[in-house]
Amino acid sequence: MTRNKILDRFDKIRFYKQVSQDLAQLAGSELKFILKALQRIRDTKVDIGEFLGKRRDMNLSGYRKVKLRKHNLRIIFKKVKNKLIVAKIVTVGKREDFRVYKEALRRIARDK
Repeated sequence: MTRNKILDRFDKIRFYKQVSQDLAQLAGSELKFILKALQRIRDTKVDIGEFLGKRRDMNLSGYRKVKLRKHNLRIIFKKVKNKLIVAKIVTVGKREDFRVYKEALRRIARDK
């Protein structure tokens, strides 16, 4: 099954188009944990994840992160009030050198 087909299972989540590229870079075991986290984000009625604010020179206020510590992965997303869209997934990736946060900021800025 392709990564895009995998994302189709999450009908209540809107993904930035680059997320499929993020997923393509993950190992199979990492992908499995990401999919479980995406299910939690989609299905959880209460707020999930930690708020991101301003860190270093990056302002990600209003966004959240889910950490998968074992694999050092992060999912950066924003909850949306619209009933059809539970969350907007911005990026999935490793935390190393704040790379995942920088990429999230770049994608958000481009989307405006």
